[in-house]
Amino acid sequence: MTDGADRVALQRIELLNDAGRHEEAARAAGVLLAAAPSDVEALVQLGRAQAGRKDYAAMLDVANALTRADPDGFFAHILASEALFHLKDYSRALVAAQEATRRAPDSAVSHRMVAWAASELKGQQRLAWDAANHAVRLGPLDAENHTCAGTLAMEMGDQPLAERALAEALRLDPGDALARHNLAVLRTRQGRLVDATHGLLTSASMDPQQELVPHNLASVILVWLQRTHWGMWGTYLVLRSVAGTSDHFSVPSAVALLLGLGLLAWWTRQTVLRLGGHVRATMWRVLHRSVFTALWFWSLVAAGLALVVAGLGPSAGLRMLATLVSAVALVVGCLSSWIGAVRHRRRVT
Repeated sequence: MTDGADRVALQRIELLNDAGRHEEAARAAGVLLAAAPSDVEALVQLGRAQAGRKDYAAMLDVANALTRADPDGFFAHILASEALFHLKDYSRALVAAQEATRRAPDSAVSHRMVAWAASELKGQQRLAWDAANHAVRLGPLDAENHTCAGTLAMEMGDQPLAERALAEALRLDPGDALARHNLAVLRTRQGRLVDATHGLLTSASMDPQQELVPHNLASVILVWLQRTHWGMWGTYLVLRSVAGTSDHFSVPSAVALLLGLGLLAWWTRQTVLRLGGHVRATMWRVLHRSVFTALWFWSLVAAGLALVVAGLGPSAGLRMLATLVSAVALVVGCLSSWIGAVRHRRRVT
């Protein structure tokens, strides 16, 4: 491209892409390409704009046009690989990424795309892991390379390595939504639900289009609900031991009562209060999404109220009845939680 006005226009498009204004960049690139359909630099910028817009079908069209305009280049194959990957055509994505690495063996992006595509194909985990590590060696200051390596390490079950890689990605780029999301998923597996919730909500605010964020937030809520059963059952067993005693409190009965209520208060603080402020709106959406999760939650509420009556009831008969109600509610809650969790996992694609 030799025309001065076109050169200025191309620089403006590049600046728009760098600023994340991909819609404007795509329109401006389209104007240039209307006059020169085979302009390689304009096609590259249009490809960047379509990638930013997450229009993967359009990305693939640009990649094909770029291949015709620049048969010896490698960027078209990177574009094609990323587009095919998001369109879930992983075999073709891997072929395109490998062609990009053949043409540009020192391109970290090409190796990273090999890693992402290979990770989705059965029997290609070794290739994926080697490619991810090669990408890190070629581009140690690129956060996306560490995100890729950390994600693959997490899928392989190496949690310490995954945590280090994802933390490094966030050190290099605190705005890496995928790294923050995957680190939050790792925190969920480690049982650190508060940290996981913070990470998932932050990730969702960074990239609202992430498809798995709502699912994983729901997973945190479901784990939280499952954990409440332990506190409820512990409180039930303690209060059950004194429910059938005389109407007059004895010292052992009073100690058991305080112990049971203290356990319930502590468990409520560890589960409800620590998460409630962060995920209240999400929690209600999850709980009302299916009959089983709603039944799960309200069974826990009924069990909690019955346990309070079991501890404070004025008569042994009432306390015994309250413990029976709490036991039934806890059993119903456990069954519905199991069904709800299984149904939730099956919704993952």
